[in-house]
Amino acid sequence: MALIFFAGFDAGGTLEQYEFLTSGTASVDTGGRRGGRCMRLGGGSAYYVHASANGVVTGFALSLLSLPSSDTVLIAWMDGGTTQVDLRVTPNGAIRATRNGTNLGVSAANVLTLQSLQNYVFLEARVVISSSAGSVQVRVNNNTVLNLTNVNTQATANNTVNRVEWRTVTIPTLIDDIHHYDTTGTDFNTFEGDMPVVLAPVSGPGDYAQWTPNGAPSNYDCVDDIPPDGDATFNSTQQAGRVDSFVHAPVTGLAAVRAVKVMSFARKDDAAARSLELGVVIGGTFYSGGQVALPDNYVWKSVYFTANPATNSAWTLDALNNAQIAYRSAS
Repeated sequence: MALIFFAGFDAGGTLEQYEFLTSGTASVDTGGRRGGRCMRLGGGSAYYVHASANGVVTGFALSLLSLPSSDTVLIAWMDGGTTQVDLRVTPNGAIRATRNGTNLGVSAANVLTLQSLQNYVFLEARVVISSSAGSVQVRVNNNTVLNLTNVNTQATANNTVNRVEWRTVTIPTLIDDIHHYDTTGTDFNTFEGDMPVVLAPVSGPGDYAQWTPNGAPSNYDCVDDIPPDGDATFNSTQQAGRVDSFVHAPVTGLAAVRAVKVMSFARKDDAAARSLELGVVIGGTFYSGGQVALPDNYVWKSVYFTANPATNSAWTLDALNNAQIAYRSAS
């Protein structure tokens, strides 16, 4: 599977809770492109660390209120702390690609205009790291604006990246609806185009309520706050194998469902190692997306389903809307 992660920010919280690392002023804030929340860079940066990959595809929505006065890095694909390839926004609205500062190529001017940026544009790039056969391909609103092939995109001893970082171009720089893949496998390995990340919060009780509610009368009442209210209301258990599940708000208006992400805002409250299985309940059966280890502090933890686990086929909108959000205590 080539999917590394995708992220929208409508659930609120902090960037660190979405497993981003930050430097300077970077937060989750209002101003998302559908009236929700987004990543807001106010002079800082945010990055996501992942397993090493030779090639990656990254897509995201971008909004700027002004263009920079000089070429300024928007996104960098990095090997540890060293940039392999970055994309820069120029004062005349072009996109420039560099190998850690060495020019690789630049698009035509005005592929980014203030009028379009102030209403969000969708930028997607496919980057392959190689000292001689590298490539950088960039699309804006699904139109190719830069296509560099057989170039040197390798600035370190490794022909891989393991970190993607967004930086402030002008204040504020708003980022929303991110997807990020590697280029392996048979799916999620090339351009996908503009794919909104839609929040489907819990909206009622599901088939299972085996954990103990705290601070509210029912399990559902303890997990319906956006953003979450921490220890004010929560569900807890000390027994492995306990399941809670919840119906969610219906998702509408999508042409297709490419993947489903289940998120839980959770922590452990004792000294023992604890883990949680996140998943879905379909037809009364719990399907696990895998275990996630819980830290002492609240964080968003996520698992991904690129296919309907009940059928091993592509998700349909009906199947998504009939699936329940669920979790099971693993330890």
